[in-house]
Amino acid sequence: PGHTPGHVCLHLEERHPAGLKGNGRLFSGDHLLPGISPHIGLYEDPDDTTVTDPLGDYLASLERIGRLGVA
Repeated sequence: PGHTPGHVCLHLEERHPAGLKGNGRLFSGDHLLPGISPHIGLYEDPDDTTVTDPLGDYLASLERIGRLGVA
C-alpha cells in the first residue's frame, strides 16, 4: 500500500511488549499522516493503456491497514 509506486508498509505481528491492545506494530513510512493528506499522484507510463485509480487504490490500502488493528 501507499501513495507512490513501490511504497510498502511493514506489519510485524507480535504481542506488544508493554501489553497494550492491538495486533503487532506497523511501519508505514508516510502512508499514514496525522495532520495532512499525502499527494495522491497519477504515475503514467505512456506505453501502458491500463486505466488506473490512484485515489481509489490509496483509500483501499487505508482500509486494509485499518483492519490490521495494530497497537
